[in-house]
Amino acid sequence: MKTDPELPLRGMVVAITRPVGYNTAMANLVKSLGGVPRLAPTVKIRPPEDIGRVEEFIRKATHGDIDILIFMSVKSVRSLFQVAADARLKHNLLKALGDVIVVAIGNKTQDALRLHSVEVKIVPHDHSSKGLLNSLSEIDLQGLNIGIPRSSNADEIFRCVLEKRGAKVDEVTAYISEIPDSVGPALDLIKSLVRREVDAVTFTSASTGKNLFKIAEAHSLDDELRDGLCDAIVATIGPVTSKAFIEYGVHVDVISSEHSTEALILALTKKLAERKANNL
Repeated sequence: MKTDPELPLRGMVVAITRPVGYNTAMANLVKSLGGVPRLAPTVKIRPPEDIGRVEEFIRKATHGDIDILIFMSVKSVRSLFQVAADARLKHNLLKALGDVIVVAIGNKTQDALRLHSVEVKIVPHDHSSKGLLNSLSEIDLQGLNIGIPRSSNADEIFRCVLEKRGAKVDEVTAYISEIPDSVGPALDLIKSLVRREVDAVTFTSASTGKNLFKIAEAHSLDDELRDGLCDAIVATIGPVTSKAFIEYGVHVDVISSEHSTEALILALTKKLAERKANNL
């Protein structure tokens, strides 16, 4: 039977490990391409414990003490504006952002900012931390104040590079990223992988992959998870996410250079097409 070119994922079970509240659009995209989305959140997003610190960061921006504001994800946009709204600082924040160089890591993050009528000055062609750094290379950062609302799991590499270029960097934890309270869906995914019932597994951040392995290890299923992933297509966004799997000894089949779920699914469909062509 020939595959419908308009439904390249027909009949394919595609696991989505994004957190609740951030996985609907991706699931709908998989469905529109004929696939069967399997939701197995491995990350939970919640507000930071120190809301006061985030409010202080927002006030810093409203007082004109931030020259460049960098958003690394849609989550950082939603979280910062939620705190601003709750503290009745949103109007002042929006006004201040008109005088700030606003940077978004990718198109989805830019779209999230546009929902608040924020003009984004810089979006790198390469939707990654490296791309962001390259996009800022033509700006003399010496003495500039850079603000970055980030995840609780953010590493220090990005900040350190900016500081080496002379910038004064203020990072604030805008949201907590952790393992979900209920790990049932993730455990069911591992068991389905063992039974070879899943065709592909998608990971949009290093946390989604690391958390899946933490869940597996906590239930003595890490060897089963590695074995199950060997027969599925492992698709990730960016080199940072793929590196996490290499550390676990898992081969990554698809690496999307563009930081978006659409690009990841497109790369996945291309890989599936290649496999089908090779099996003819």
